[in-house]
Amino acid sequence: MAAQLSDVIIAGTETTALALSTALYYVTRDPEVYRKLTEEIRGRFNSFDEINPGTIADLPYVNAVFSEAMRLMAPVPWPPSRVVPMGGDNVEGYHLPEGVSSHFDVLLFAFL
Repeated sequence: MAAQLSDVIIAGTETTALALSTALYYVTRDPEVYRKLTEEIRGRFNSFDEINPGTIADLPYVNAVFSEAMRLMAPVPWPPSRVVPMGGDNVEGYHLPEGVSSHFDVLLFAFL
């Protein structure tokens, strides 16, 4: 039952719509990002018909924009996990030891 509930929650979060709307929101707020994105797309394609998942895979700026949009507004009910690099790191004034690998761990260390 827990697995089925998880599937229902994930399927109902409108992942694609959220990722696209977040990306569009931030792109339209920053003229420099919009310019770079437009240059990369128009420099690679001559027509809309050429654009498909296979042809956009090698566009680094497009992929960076969508990765950042999904980082800022994760289109799934849980945020993506991260791993603190070797030697640890400082985030918002808190030291995190190396190997911390989830947001729960980060919160735990931040408030200890």
